[in-house]
Amino acid sequence: MKNKIIGFYRPCDLLTMTGTTIAIIGIFLSINGYCLYAIFCLIFAGICDAFDGKLASLHKSDKSQKTYGIELDSLSDIVSFGILPIVIAICTTECNFITYLAFIFYILCGLVRLSYYNVLSHTKKENNNHFIGVPITSVAIFFPVIWLASYYIEWIQFNFTIFFLILGILYIVPIKIEKLDTQEKTVLSLIGIVFIIVILLIICV
Repeated sequence: MKNKIIGFYRPCDLLTMTGTTIAIIGIFLSINGYCLYAIFCLIFAGICDAFDGKLASLHKSDKSQKTYGIELDSLSDIVSFGILPIVIAICTTECNFITYLAFIFYILCGLVRLSYYNVLSHTKKENNNHFIGVPITSVAIFFPVIWLASYYIEWIQFNFTIFFLILGILYIVPIKIEKLDTQEKTVLSLIGIVFIIVILLIICV
């Protein structure tokens, strides 16, 4: 297929890239000290990722476009759910050699999990009802909760080193996780949006 520019730009691809853009903004915000807003970016990136696959299924695509979408989604995921949460953690916690090793381990596990998922997709061995290993996007649910609890409630202190070690292991352990349907993704997305609104109201008040 001959294109005027490299790449495909279906609505689902644009939604994936929107999530990536939000994640990159979140990285910039973290580096500049606005980690709370970076947490919001993580949640919104998760919402974009939740629906790009559904959007792709609504449009007829050839094999090249489908393969491109899978690869684009995985590359986006490693930025949004691999790099962004680690940058937030580094910017808000005291790090030592062990902490950095744990963060590297987490990112590598996410990379392995995404690569393996792509292999299953390309070899037609992907299960449409289950994930193999915990999906990397789960960090967009768990991390905002523990980060906010640890950051704003003095008597609650989570160890980010242990958190990312455990989550990284869950990415590569071959356990079956049932996939969420569109309705369940919508409910989670609404909860995420309400969560952001509540936090903003608490801060403003």
